[in-house]
Amino acid sequence: MSNIFNDKQHKILDLATRIYEYKGMQHIINEKHHIALQKLQRITMINALKYTLQLDGAYFANTKLIQMVDYKSSIKNDDDMTLMGYRDALVYIFDDYEFIDLLPIEIERIYLEMSSGNNTMIKKMKQENPSALHASIESYFQQTGYYNALERIFAFIYTFNKDHAFQEDNLKLTHLLLTLLLLKSGFIVVKYHNLEQYIAERADEYFEVMQPDSPFVDFYLFYLEMIEQCYEQFFNQFELINLNKYEPYYRVLEVINQSFIPLSRTDIELRLADISRKTIERALVKLQKDNEIQKVGVGKSTKYTLNTMFHVKGKSK
Repeated sequence: MSNIFNDKQHKILDLATRIYEYKGMQHIINEKHHIALQKLQRITMINALKYTLQLDGAYFANTKLIQMVDYKSSIKNDDDMTLMGYRDALVYIFDDYEFIDLLPIEIERIYLEMSSGNNTMIKKMKQENPSALHASIESYFQQTGYYNALERIFAFIYTFNKDHAFQEDNLKLTHLLLTLLLLKSGFIVVKYHNLEQYIAERADEYFEVMQPDSPFVDFYLFYLEMIEQCYEQFFNQFELINLNKYEPYYRVLEVINQSFIPLSRTDIELRLADISRKTIERALVKLQKDNEIQKVGVGKSTKYTLNTMFHVKGKSK
């Protein structure tokens, strides 16, 4: 058991070191990238809604998610309220995280944004366990100077998840608070590249480490792996934006090549935030003419996949 723990500790140290190295590289992101960053933030918002709510058991079409993020969708039912609430809470955090302190009143405010003003759960929590949030928040601040930011953040998130004070809404609120604390500690990648999309790819492992009896070391290791992957993919994407390394034709081909399932045009847009829809459409037409890709389905269900007569999935031509 000791050897296993040591092995995990070595992995944690290695991952944390790489994450802090990535954090130190954030200085390359500056005002000249303003337009690209705006597009990336929009895509991050869409993916945050999609994958966080998917982890919570709710599934929405990409079109619906895009309309909600772009404020082009009217509220017709409870599902729309769920989407709107999570969007508004995330916008609040993205815009004002520097001014949002980790206090019970602020957590309640984020919850009210997320629940579209429904304070029933807050009243219930205060009646049943009025000090539910205070101990974990106090511990978070007491650890300042003794532990690094990542350790403090995930110790708090681990306890918050374990306490389950907000019951059926706890999972969504956990992800919002994680986003808040990472941003406040300078890990701005979560504003421009969505963390939950990587978590969703390992959903079984995620639900295992989120169990109340899961050891902290497993919980922490899992999330460090997710953040490291998020940073790696963000900087890969940002390098293409920064250096304009590839023409859109090759970037669209690369996205399709790396996917093991057919992708819709919207799926491709969500992966290539800096390229316009028209440019992607032109690239798709040319790639089909060149027999690089093939179309699957018709109409709204149209998707694209690699032409396997000329390619092996996951490998460049």
